[in-house]
Order: sequence, then C-alpha cells, then structure tokens
Amino acid sequence: MADTHETYLEKHLARNVPIDFMGCLERERIAVSGDLNRRGRRSGTFNNMIAVLSEQPLDDADVDRLNDMITEVQLRYLVLAKTLDQTIPPTPIKHAIRSLSRRLGVAVEALADSDRDMIVRQLTGLPDGAPMPSTRAAFDDAQSIAERAAIAHEMVAKFAEDIAGLEEFFDYKSNLTPRGNQAKFAMIYAVGALADLFENENTLDRKASVNIGIRLNENADQGDWTRYTGLFLRFMIEFFRQVDDSEMATLDTNSFADRVRTLTAQRRKDRELFKLLHGEVQTDTLLEFMKRAEETK
Repeated sequence: MADTHETYLEKHLARNVPIDFMGCLERERIAVSGDLNRRGRRSGTFNNMIAVLSEQPLDDADVDRLNDMITEVQLRYLVLAKTLDQTIPPTPIKHAIRSLSRRLGVAVEALADSDRDMIVRQLTGLPDGAPMPSTRAAFDDAQSIAERAAIAHEMVAKFAEDIAGLEEFFDYKSNLTPRGNQAKFAMIYAVGALADLFENENTLDRKASVNIGIRLNENADQGDWTRYTGLFLRFMIEFFRQVDDSEMATLDTNSFADRVRTLTAQRRKDRELFKLLHGEVQTDTLLEFMKRAEETK
C-alpha cells in the first residue's frame, strides 16, 4: 500500500471500520424511525422483550424508558452489523482489478492507430495537441467509423488509466485484514449490552444465562437431544425477531441458542466491553472494542 495515508487509517479501511461511527448511528436512527413509522408502529417498540423482565405489567413510564434503552442497543447493533461484520476480502478485488487492467492494456494497444487519428483530426478540424474527445456523447455524434474508432481508443485508454490507479488501494498487508473466522461484533455487543440491561432491570432476580439440557438418545444413529432454556434466551430471541431475524434464519434454533449461550459465558471476561460504544465513539474506540471482543473468545 502506498504510504500516502497514516497507518491507523489504513487499518480502519482494511477492517471496514467506519470513520464516522456517530454519523452512521444517527443515519441509522433516522432509517429505523422511518421504517417503523411506515409500518404504523411507534419507534422502539420492544414490548415482548420487556414482558420477559417481570411477572407483573410494568407502568408506562418504565416501559417507555426500557424501549428507549433497547432502541439504543438496536441502533448500535445495526451499525456494527453493516460495518465491522461486513467482511470485505481485498485480495480477490486486487486480483480482479489487475486482470482487468491487463486486458484493458491489450485493448488500448489494439485500438491505437496514429495514422487514423491524424486523418480524423484533419477531417474534424481538431488541432494537433488538443485531446481527442473521450465521452459517450462525442462517440454517438461521430460522423464516421474512423472517428468513432479514434474516440473509442481514447475512452478505453482513459478508463484503463483510471482502473490502473485502483489496484493499490486493495493491496493491504496481511496483518491489517481479518484472518480465519471473524468475530460477529454486532452480536457480541448486543449480548453484552442486553445481558447488562436484563440483570439490572428484571424484577425476578435472574442472571443473564442460558441453560442447556442434554438427554441421551438410545438410538446411536440419531444423536442426543439438546434443549436450551432460560429467560435471558427468550429475551434475546425477542430482540432478534424484532431487529434482525435474518441472523436467526442463518442458524437453526439450537445453533442460535448455543451462540447466545457461548457469548453470554464469554461476557464474564469483560462485562464493561459494550460500554465502549455508549459514549462518543471514535475510530480508535472501535478498534479497542474489536481487540477486547476478540480477547473474550
């Protein structure tokens, strides 16, 4: 990578870290609010989640307060899902651009014809030294196939020059890009933030945990029976149904529950992790969040 940017900025780009997290957050707030309003629902309605927190109905003030708190988690979850969790491998892009650049170079050479260009200049009155037109409009208005060929050569040459300058921006050092299975940072954040909310707000004195029960199957060819239970699991399921049901759709019920159980257990290593995203978030804050999230594995 050319040394035209500071190293930390290159790392942000390589890891798909948003430079303006707070701006992304506010744009997501507008998008979510508009989406909910079009459906005729009040922004931040998580009543099914809130119902898990108490055996008795909560008063309206508490419901509104909890809706606002969960909405803030929702917004940060969505921003993380659309940025950090979008893995963009740069190497295949670099190779594709390099291949295209080479083919364009061949095309530019094949289309070049100085004698033709000289004749076109004479017939169109284009002075020597003036650039040959290189727009589609000029191509469409050309009065001869020779003129079109000359303009086509100029268009392809200009495109080849633009493409040649792109490859370096995808030539990242291997230590700047994710390797192996990248963490799902949005889900790590959501589990941490909602576990804290669950423990502080439920009236049942429950801890954020997911229980697992296994019953041995006498038929060896069918495998053992596994069941996941717990109020916090219900709490999380309601959140993802409302916010991102595609996350649940990518996993079967048990796999999703086991993912929540694993992240809930890992949360104990860094209970304050989610709070990094609840203040003024800078790009260095996000890199610190990612580093600490990876360390909880």
